[in-house]
Amino acid sequence: MVRSAARSDILRYVRYLLEHDARAAAERFPDAVDKALGQLLDMPGMGALQAFTHPQHSKRNLRRIFSLKGKQMH
Repeated sequence: MVRSAARSDILRYVRYLLEHDARAAAERFPDAVDKALGQLLDMPGMGALQAFTHPQHSKRNLRRIFSLKGKQMH
């Protein structure tokens, strides 16, 4: 299940791709995200841990980062 905030992000990226004449990538992107989310459900620890620091907070957050695999998005 994709939360509404995540769905909004996905649609924002699709609009961006469409605005930059990347229709084929825009059509592939939602399926690539669905596939990646399925892989994440199967293996929640996948990806590399990276530390991020918000400029307005001293707190560092660790996040897992992974790329969408398959055809290039652009």
